Amino acid sequence: EHLAYVRDALGRGKRIWHYVCNTSPRMPIFEGYRRHAWFGEYHRLTGNQFFILHDAEGGVGERDWKAPTNGGFVYRSFDEFIPSVRYMSFRRGIYDVKYISKLRAVAGDRPEVKTFLETAAKRVVVTEKHDRTAADRVREEAARLILKYGGKK
Repeated sequence: EHLAYVRDALGRGKRIWHYVCNTSPRMPIFEGYRRHAWFGEYHRLTGNQFFILHDAEGGVGERDWKAPTNGGFVYRSFDEFIPSVRYMSFRRGIYDVKYISKLRAVAGDRPEVKTFLETAAKRVVVTEKHDRTAADRVREEAARLILKYGGKK
């Protein structure tokens, strides 16, 4: 029911965003971080946001609002931030979807590419959602197709 509503609204030109704010460091890395961007790609959403929390002192010597209970998304070392494993997984998911976007831009009208694009995000988000290698395999397939067609139409 929800999926039908989202697809109908997007079809009518509405803008729909996905927003996540999770403060638990126990969220599974692949499910919660790597697949975040894939979720937006699968649903063809207007935007996809992830509320990032810094486990650091707030303005009055207290933790910032909704700081993670144990382990930050990024860590501070004086004036620079050091990414956590969760941050790296989140970033990797964004790059995965950039490959899909690049493929769509350079060769999206080719039959082989159309077939791939119709199933790519669904494989990662739905049909192979418990396979932690699915995103890597789909990204590699997208890269091979990008190299194969190289922007030539």
